Amino acid sequence: MNLLAQFDARYPAPVLGADEVGTGAWAGPIYVAGAVLPGDREVVRALEQAGLTDSKKLSRASRERLLSFMEEYCTWYTVRSATAAEVDRLGVSACLDKLYERVLFDALRGPCPRSILIDGNPRALPWSPSFIPKGDGLSLAIAAASVVAKVHRDREMVAVAEAHPGYGFEENVGYGVPVHAEALERLGPCTIHRTSFRPVRRVIDARR
Repeated sequence: MNLLAQFDARYPAPVLGADEVGTGAWAGPIYVAGAVLPGDREVVRALEQAGLTDSKKLSRASRERLLSFMEEYCTWYTVRSATAAEVDRLGVSACLDKLYERVLFDALRGPCPRSILIDGNPRALPWSPSFIPKGDGLSLAIAAASVVAKVHRDREMVAVAEAHPGYGFEENVGYGVPVHAEALERLGPCTIHRTSFRPVRRVIDARR
């Protein structure tokens, strides 16, 4: 059993891990996912051997492969998202509260976890979950959720790149890398940019 699985073993099973992705992006949605790994030790060991860890440490191909493995072995998961327009209207924090609540309600109707582990700092959420700073590098269940959230958001951003060419969304998935910044200056914002974010707002104001 690796360190991530050992961490989860400290909590009563089944354990729900939850994580978010996309909060710092300039464009596109925020995703929150929840995942419950199977109780079968052989499956968990196979996930460990496949390299399941914090999604930020994995290549896109590795994340896709891990998600396919989890789906094949019936790991329960759920994914919720908020659009760029919702982020602009409500703010990042309020969107996250809403998405995490939806994930927890999904879990209540699904596997009914006895333990809930959420990556990051405390938030006002039902059922008193345990908040684990940098949990995607500590908990196997949170790492699984991080992979689920990242794969689903990346897939959406690759799809919208066809409708909004020139920004490099298929590669930068909406984050503020130099290529994206240069395209934003040259093309101006598109409909999936978060107009409340300072780099985007600055370009909007400069083009008036």
